[in-house]
Amino acid sequence: MVEMAERMPRSRTRKRPHTLRPLFPETWVCVLGIVLYVFGLGLGSLPAFFDGDAEARRFWPATWTVVAALWWGFMGTRMCVTLDRMLALRLPRVGATLRDVVSLHLLFSVGLPMLAMLLWQPEQAIAETSLPSLAAALWLGSTIGLLVISLPLPLAFAPGVLLILSWDGLDEPAIRLAAGCAALLLAGLSWHWHIARRRHVLLASFGAWVEDSTPQLRIIGRLPATPLGERIPAAPAASPALAEGSQAMLARILGQDFQTLRQTYGPRGQMLTWSIFLGGSATLLIYGHFADVERTRSVSGNPVMFIISWFSLAMLVQKPLRSLMALRTRLRGQRAELFLAPGLPPQAALEQAVLRQAFLSLREKALLIAISMPAAMQLSFLLNPWWGLWMAGFAMLSVLLGLYSAWLAWHGRKPNLAWLIAFAILSMGTHWWMLAHPHAPPAWLILAWTAFLLWTLGQFAFARRTLQASR
Repeated sequence: MVEMAERMPRSRTRKRPHTLRPLFPETWVCVLGIVLYVFGLGLGSLPAFFDGDAEARRFWPATWTVVAALWWGFMGTRMCVTLDRMLALRLPRVGATLRDVVSLHLLFSVGLPMLAMLLWQPEQAIAETSLPSLAAALWLGSTIGLLVISLPLPLAFAPGVLLILSWDGLDEPAIRLAAGCAALLLAGLSWHWHIARRRHVLLASFGAWVEDSTPQLRIIGRLPATPLGERIPAAPAASPALAEGSQAMLARILGQDFQTLRQTYGPRGQMLTWSIFLGGSATLLIYGHFADVERTRSVSGNPVMFIISWFSLAMLVQKPLRSLMALRTRLRGQRAELFLAPGLPPQAALEQAVLRQAFLSLREKALLIAISMPAAMQLSFLLNPWWGLWMAGFAMLSVLLGLYSAWLAWHGRKPNLAWLIAFAILSMGTHWWMLAHPHAPPAWLILAWTAFLLWTLGQFAFARRTLQASR
């Protein structure tokens, strides 16, 4: 009896185990992210071996820094939105959960690649490609990525800009290690600021804004005027027409990933966004034309701009897919609202309305990227008309493949993982080739894209026939 009495207080104070699974994306997204991460690290090291010169080896750490930062953009945003909702619900152990999940992310993004480098090191490694230099580059990129998604929305882009402007001063592994530690400290202070008390919705972490496609859930616990469970009234339609009003309400329920700029920010916000993009693109073009800018034909000359220019369009394919899959898994009540809310299109026409809304959103975002990205790329590379044709075609292809992914997600299906990997490898390889060679693409590249598109059409026809047979 005495022993039982002594054990009882201990059992009451024992900490309950908590799982980290909700802080990571779906399993297939994690697998795809790891595959793309390994592929990006391998692709970043190729120029150092094929070119064989010190200049190419010097950009190896820079490429790994960018790839490590992109890890958090692909795998860490779910952590931010989950922590944001934990704060809104005033759940305990937010700090401990943050510490555990950040440690796990750093283990995957920094620890495992360094373990592989310990087993295999490049021959004739110079100072830039030594093991400490590559480890410091991964550490700096990973902590910078964590800082970007942890900061409030208005400050999110400042670390990336500072990293690009001060990269020449980060040439020593010790300096990169110290800069990474400073970024990790700032990320911790940012989350301490988030946890201290509830903030306005505009001051949520940038990762929560990237991941969360439902403004309704993002506002819970932040604006007292909106009680839990009460629907936010739909924004007034720009036109009194019933069809346009139902489309606007549909976009409101689907979330930000499906909304156009006018539906998200209003007519003035749309005009301001277009003005910023067009004005910034014109400024970059004028600066590149009149300033003495050093350009290169080698893709390894600026791997940062290469990866950003490809990643910006490749992510468009995933946005509608992830949002619709979230409606089936985490947000079932919101999906039910699509079928029950008054004023929406009838159920027979709902699929067509959802796909039309996805097309409107993807088309606008792809056009913005296709306009602004060449203006930024011409500061680093000697562009050619064939690359411009590829960029325009890649933008249109991203819209079409995004619609295909949204159609699959609407019917509860996911794209084939092999298809996603093939699209990533083929598109990145084509992007690399068209930047490095100022002439028409080779026949093998055209045949590869033809085979991929035929594969996509075959998958679409098979999925459509299967759905019709199951009805």
